[in-house]
Amino acid sequence: MELKIELAVPAEYFFTELIQSAIYDIQCSVGRNISATRLKNFAYRKVLPNGQHAHYVITDCTPNRCYAYRLRVGRVERCVSYQLEALGAAQMRLAYGEEVNAGSRWLADNIPIGGWLRRHNLTKMVREIEAAYCDCGTPRVQRSSSV
Repeated sequence: MELKIELAVPAEYFFTELIQSAIYDIQCSVGRNISATRLKNFAYRKVLPNGQHAHYVITDCTPNRCYAYRLRVGRVERCVSYQLEALGAAQMRLAYGEEVNAGSRWLADNIPIGGWLRRHNLTKMVREIEAAYCDCGTPRVQRSSSV
């Protein structure tokens, strides 16, 4: 699956949001902090909500340009990449790529069904990142509600 989207956010902002999400996921999965500069080639295991074990390897982490990882769950391996291209001060193009290799014919036949959902969720995530960046060129301040 490939998807290209132009966004009204700086590539630096979008990249930071991706990396913060990855670092949070790693902290929750392995219980330790890791800096963004040490992400490339970092491997970890995560238990998914359905109880399956996922093996992640971050294959590329080039600041403001590329974030890529390989994910293996059972016999299915997914290679995902986010290629970022700055088009201006607050404009960028995202090229998302995903390759799925299944270990059986049955799995390969059912991959397109999940592809639509992943494309929908990716588009939603990207638009949420874009919406969090206000028109004046700075991130919106999130206020916590007091109870």
